[in-house]
Amino acid sequence: MTHPFDVQPSVFATSIVVLANLMPDDRRSFFLEWLPAHDERIACGREDSPQRVHVALELWFSSLPYENARREYHTLIHEICWWEDLKTSALQRMLGKARK
Repeated sequence: MTHPFDVQPSVFATSIVVLANLMPDDRRSFFLEWLPAHDERIACGREDSPQRVHVALELWFSSLPYENARREYHTLIHEICWWEDLKTSALQRMLGKARK
């Protein structure tokens, strides 16, 4: 019999990837760039495919104790919400700095 947590890393990763893919491209790119800055063990970047991001997140969640994985999952959800709620004017300033 498997422990219920055996499926959780995949579920956590799927949820994050689905939510990230609902974001506009520019906001999603910044979120994906933020992921390895949040934890260098998340091996993905702004140009990676959703499948690659899913694999990176699943590996990362799998490496964490359950309580830490759950806490990190909520952190990533909050980060996605932060990017979605960011005012367009602030995003435009960030885009301008990123292009320089």
